[in-house]
Amino acid sequence: MSCSENSENSTRADRVALQPAPTLSDEGRLRAGSPRSASPRHRVTASLLLLGAALGLMGAVAPWIPHRAAGLNISAFDLFEVSKFLPEIRSGAVPLFREALLFPLQASALLLALAPVCAGRVPRALRWLCPATAALIALAAIPPYPAILTAYRDPEYRGQLLLAAATFLLVLFSPLARRLGRFVPCALVAGLALTGPIAGLAALARVRPLFVQLYHAPIGVGWGVVVYLLGCAVALVAAVFQTRSSRNVLTSGIASSFSRK
Repeated sequence: MSCSENSENSTRADRVALQPAPTLSDEGRLRAGSPRSASPRHRVTASLLLLGAALGLMGAVAPWIPHRAAGLNISAFDLFEVSKFLPEIRSGAVPLFREALLFPLQASALLLALAPVCAGRVPRALRWLCPATAALIALAAIPPYPAILTAYRDPEYRGQLLLAAATFLLVLFSPLARRLGRFVPCALVAGLALTGPIAGLAALARVRPLFVQLYHAPIGVGWGVVVYLLGCAVALVAAVFQTRSSRNVLTSGIASSFSRK
């Protein structure tokens, strides 16, 4: 080996030795989703969150009230509209917060919008495609024309309008949740994955006996309920997994920082 090669190798070794050790700011960049954060963990989390949101959307528009006749299968989204024609609901004999039947669809749209934020580093196209798709889904719940013109003062449509508008605005601002760190978006995902089934199943329990009387036959559980619950479970697992992984990364960063000191 020549003297020049020895000199070059020693120079490289000196450069490596002089490089600053990773600090907590590096960990902050990792948590914020910088290019250095690419890892199988982020890909797994993003895949699970997208799968959970997709299953949630599918379950919200799939049958919750099943029937042998295809035309009598009713999804959670359609239950919101159909239930208002039931005499027990119209008379107030059976109290029902009908907007809860829209919540599974709207919560799934928010899950889709928050998926890239909670997952961390994802392709740039996905960061904008998910909120854009979620915004369109949120708008699907607005009252129809011409009812939308007076929905703000009509008790029958006011709740529907407010829920759709609130979901749409939250979806639009969802990319800004990245500035809140990784824990807050994942906590929001977990909250939606828990409150969505609670609201939807509580409303379903109210209207299901009415459809038993209407159909004059026992009614089982529609496969849409199962798919929606599965989607929420997948999203919840992904959020917990991401939160624990981020905490482990931060803890290891703190430990390594103190050990170098």
